[in-house]
Amino acid sequence: MGDHLKNTREWIRHSSNKDGDINNAEKTHFFGHHEEEDHEHMLFTKEELTNPKELAKAMKVKIPLYVPIFNWIKSYSKEDLIGDILSSITVATMLVPQGLAYAVLAGLPAIYGLYSGWLPLVIYSFMGGCKQLAVGPEALLSVLLGSILGGYTSPPTDMTLDDYLVSIALTLALLVGIVSFLFGVCQFGFLGGILSRWVLSGFINAVALIIAISQLDSLLGVRANGHNSETTHSSASASASASASISESVSSSMGEIVTGGTSNHHPGPYEKFWTAITNLPDSDKTTVILSAGCIVFLVGMRFFKQFLVRKMGWKNAKYIPEILLTVILTCVITAIFGLDRECIKLEHDENKCVEQGSGVSVLRYVKGGFPSVGFPSFQANTIQELLPQAFLIVIVGFVEATAVSKGLATKHNYQINSNRELVAFGVANILGSIFGSYPVFSSIPRTSIQDMAGSRTCLSGFITSCLLLITCLFLTRLFYYLPYCAMASIIFVAAFGLIEVHEALFLWKTRSWGDLIQFSIALLATFIFEVEVGILISVGMCIFLVLKHSSSPHVYSVLGRVPNTNRFKDVAKFPEAEPIEGILLVRIDEVLYFANIGQFKQLLSEIERMMDRSTNVTGSGSTPLQSIIINVVNIPVMDASALLTIEEMVTAYHKRSVKVAFVQMSEKIKESFKQSGLYDIVTPQYIFDSNYEAVSFLEQSINYNNNDSRQVNLNMPPGDQSYDDLNNNEVGGFDQPSSSSRFNNQHFLNNNNNNNNNNNLDDDDYQGNSYNNSNNNGGGAILSDGLKLEDYSEPESDEFIQSSNQKSKK
Repeated sequence: MGDHLKNTREWIRHSSNKDGDINNAEKTHFFGHHEEEDHEHMLFTKEELTNPKELAKAMKVKIPLYVPIFNWIKSYSKEDLIGDILSSITVATMLVPQGLAYAVLAGLPAIYGLYSGWLPLVIYSFMGGCKQLAVGPEALLSVLLGSILGGYTSPPTDMTLDDYLVSIALTLALLVGIVSFLFGVCQFGFLGGILSRWVLSGFINAVALIIAISQLDSLLGVRANGHNSETTHSSASASASASASISESVSSSMGEIVTGGTSNHHPGPYEKFWTAITNLPDSDKTTVILSAGCIVFLVGMRFFKQFLVRKMGWKNAKYIPEILLTVILTCVITAIFGLDRECIKLEHDENKCVEQGSGVSVLRYVKGGFPSVGFPSFQANTIQELLPQAFLIVIVGFVEATAVSKGLATKHNYQINSNRELVAFGVANILGSIFGSYPVFSSIPRTSIQDMAGSRTCLSGFITSCLLLITCLFLTRLFYYLPYCAMASIIFVAAFGLIEVHEALFLWKTRSWGDLIQFSIALLATFIFEVEVGILISVGMCIFLVLKHSSSPHVYSVLGRVPNTNRFKDVAKFPEAEPIEGILLVRIDEVLYFANIGQFKQLLSEIERMMDRSTNVTGSGSTPLQSIIINVVNIPVMDASALLTIEEMVTAYHKRSVKVAFVQMSEKIKESFKQSGLYDIVTPQYIFDSNYEAVSFLEQSINYNNNDSRQVNLNMPPGDQSYDDLNNNEVGGFDQPSSSSRFNNQHFLNNNNNNNNNNNLDDDDYQGNSYNNSNNNGGGAILSDGLKLEDYSEPESDEFIQSSNQKSKK
């Protein structure tokens, strides 16, 4: 598709320049990205890597493409700065509590949620292309990470469980960055379109339900085995047990250190839901009340802000940070009223304590400061285990990011390059893993807030990262009394925000049963089984659907002759089109390659059998198949499999005395035919510029063989001499060639006594003759590669057929 766009762009530029330099500025803007598109195919060519001067020139051109800040910072204005500052403050007030909560959801110490929102934001602000995209921790990838970390419960003897989980998470972030970077360099941005919208929607809905159910223990205050038992507590150990609540048993609850190993049983969400309900009598009443209050406040504030905006006309109400207010209010209430559980400090570690009695579990000690710098562990066995997970995270994260970023680019009228976005995410995760970040992509809710808050450029992400770093260095002690049930409430409400009931309702309303089945399979597979299994089934189903469509597409159209015209139309769309005696005219509508060439071969055989069966049943005595015409106007290129299969087909047809001709062949296809030897097998006399030319020539051959009445010269004149004997008129009225013409169509002579002056035969193939006289070798607009943009013998016009038939009746 890239060649078509490039050729079309050059054609438009050439046409635009003919009109002079009027509105030159707008034209420059419209074509302003063509140089970027030309340079995006490879990071550096072989010539550039071997020649220092060429490498320097390439870097000068390509560095601004992959680091866009060099382009937009030159035109940065005061208005941009004001919008970026306001949006960054708004997003930071949302990101700080969300980061803490999502780290706990992932099974890591809470501080790593802030680390994950720091450096990746800095990198993306320099390398990212979407000006309003909020990069950092989010619910979907956090629950995926928590599910992965749930399988790592046996740390080495020289590491604690907390350090071991952090090490695994950072290694996974490094792999995600490497995979994303390589995908971008290798131009795999098209992967954003692999996942069906409905499969992705079903998967996200299932994950949202899993996230919501995984928070029930914290919302209800249910602890080990459903009882309010004594637990050893710290920020890190609490986070590790949160991971266990996602992918292990409910008994591995938040705040508990499980001695004697962990259970190998991995309950599904439905089991966790049932366990939480059955343990409801053992829940902590204070925690339940506080959780309910947080959920009601968060949901109520959303409706209240909408009321203020729509009814009261206060547009700035949308910037009210209800999440930050929830954190502040719960911390103050817990501290003032002493709602937290009694905590007895351990002698050997002041940052750990034993919680006893009833009450609310709080975050307590958050080890802040600048993140420790170090390269993640790179052990071979760990890499082998995590690499498949890294691929899945990249696909899911990138598809989600692509969906929101392209929507914003369309809204604000700028362009997004998927491959360069992959490179930006890759670098952000690679460098982030060195500074304590787990895998991150974009957050849809924060992106929406950042856009509404007036973000103008990617600098808003940089300012947000600075605020986050200040929080890590100086403000972590303020979260000492932050209840886990408050963070669970934030996650719970965010999870329900991911549920898209309207998607399923739309499929039901439109009766799209196939898409609804895809949606249901992805949802049930992810919900019933583990998240990783759901991803594999969802991605596998999408790949299967793509391959199925690719291997059995509508690769052809059978063309018939419209009565009393020289036009040839798709018989499936125009049943009035008549079959051509002894000739099968087929137009290939899709690119032929290894996945569908076998299907095309089988389709030709099926059509031939149907034609023979119809002749035998009707007893019409029609001429058996003697010629096949293949119109290849829509094919820009063929791979080796297609060329070899076509060669085998042509050879087999020749052995049966069936002629094979090709119509409207581009120069690229013709060159491929010559290199493969297929050009000599077909022979140049059976390569035509139009359907009419091919049909006329082969009909004469059929009539000669059937009647054996006179000698017919079957050698076609070459190139632009094909129509020298024809009298070409303007579009809309053409004279038929006389009976003495070398291209006299015997079929028309038998049916039309007055066809010498029949001006209603408005055959677009004749329009091509005027192009031939201009040395363009055939009809149609031609690009630089010789590919015709349009098959003139197949216009989609019912009006023409009706008018032609009316004229013929007169």
